[in-house]
Amino acid sequence: GGVVGGVGVAGAQETEESPLPQRLIFEAYENGNWDLFTIRSDGTDRVNLTATTDRHELYPQVSPDGRFIAFLCDEERNGKTVRSVERMAIDGSGRTRIEEAVREPAWSPDSRSIVFAKQEFERFDIADYVSKGLRVHDVETGATRDAKNETIHHIYNPNVSPDGRWLVTTVHGGMGFRHGIIGVEIDGERVMDLKIPGCRPSLSADGSRIAWSSDDHTISVAELTWSDDRS
Repeated sequence: GGVVGGVGVAGAQETEESPLPQRLIFEAYENGNWDLFTIRSDGTDRVNLTATTDRHELYPQVSPDGRFIAFLCDEERNGKTVRSVERMAIDGSGRTRIEEAVREPAWSPDSRSIVFAKQEFERFDIADYVSKGLRVHDVETGATRDAKNETIHHIYNPNVSPDGRWLVTTVHGGMGFRHGIIGVEIDGERVMDLKIPGCRPSLSADGSRIAWSSDDHTISVAELTWSDDRS
C-alpha cells in the first residue's frame, strides 16, 4: 500500500466513435517515491505513468480536452529541491519540462495554455502559498510570458475562468488578504474578494459551480454567478 494524493479525471477524450472508459489520474507515494498513476473508474487497470526513482511527480492536472497532464516535478540538485512544471500526453509519453522554480499549474478551458505561480524565493519552500507572480504558457508555441497583473502574490490552487480572463484561487497572506478565495484578473488589475470562507477552490468546466474546502474535513459546493462583464 501507499499514500494517495491529488486526483484528476481523464475522460474528456471519450467519443461515440471511440468509447473509452473514464479514467482517474492521481499521485501516490510508493516505495519511497511519488509517482503519477492512471486507473479505470472501476478500480482496475492501474498504470504507473512516470515510474521514476530520482524525482517526485505531484499535483496532476488533466487538460479539459483530455489529451495532456500538467504536473509538478520535484528533484534534488546540489542538495536543494528544484520544483518544476511539466507536461506529458495522457498516456505518459512526450514528457516536457516547461519551467523551473514554479508551482501550481492550471489549464485554460480551451486547453491551449497553462498558468502557474512563480516561486517567491530562490530557495524552495514547501509551503504551497509561497509564490509571487504568474506565468502563462502557450502549449502550441511553447512560449511562456508573465501575466500582466503584477499584484499576484501568495496564491495556490488556481482555476482559470471559462473565458480565460480570471483566476479563482486561494490567497494566504498576500494582496491585502489574510486567507480566502478570490478572483484575480490575469492580465488586468482587478482583484475581487469572493467572500467564500475556506480554501482550495475547484471550478466546474462551465464555471457555473465552485467546490472548496471549508475546513480540513468538509467539502462545500455552491452556484457561481458571473456578471455581464465576466467579473
